[in-house]
Amino acid sequence: MAYVVGLTATDGCLLTGRRAINFKSADKDLVLTYIDLLGRTNKIVEQRTRAGRIVYHVQFSDSRLYRWFESIGLTPRKSLTLGALLVPPEFLASLVRGLLDGDGSISNAVWKADTSRRSDYYYEWLRVRFPTGSNYRELKDIMRGLSLHTVCEEAGCPNIGECWEQRTATFMVLGRVCTRACRFCMVT
Repeated sequence: MAYVVGLTATDGCLLTGRRAINFKSADKDLVLTYIDLLGRTNKIVEQRTRAGRIVYHVQFSDSRLYRWFESIGLTPRKSLTLGALLVPPEFLASLVRGLLDGDGSISNAVWKADTSRRSDYYYEWLRVRFPTGSNYRELKDIMRGLSLHTVCEEAGCPNIGECWEQRTATFMVLGRVCTRACRFCMVT
């Protein structure tokens, strides 16, 4: 259940009024896993975003589960109110896995906000993507099955999760050998 809490904290939403729970992801398999773990059979709805991408979501009412989520620290409008979650140490690994599978990223950068009103306003943002989506896993299986080598893997590219989740990979024609020897690259 800690895994479900992690997924709900990142990609879920507690809807006020009806005590409903909504879970949304671009990874249909993740939505299926979510409802399977909860023992539910709700319909998964496919929806287009403003950017034209497809996301999948499921929504259901469950007052008992809703109240339990609230009791451990999840709240409606969580992006504005989320604080510490009460998680026993033995469930921490499952919670973290759910958090990473849900958002799939940790980010780090310094951003400068709207400086027209306040020139000294900066904030730090930590960002690292974790490849966990179904497209990534499927593409990795294809690469292994066909004994193909990619620049993405051989160079240790930090963007591999993003590209492979979009089903994009750059192959190395000579296997693991690269003739370019770029100084910044990890390929031998």
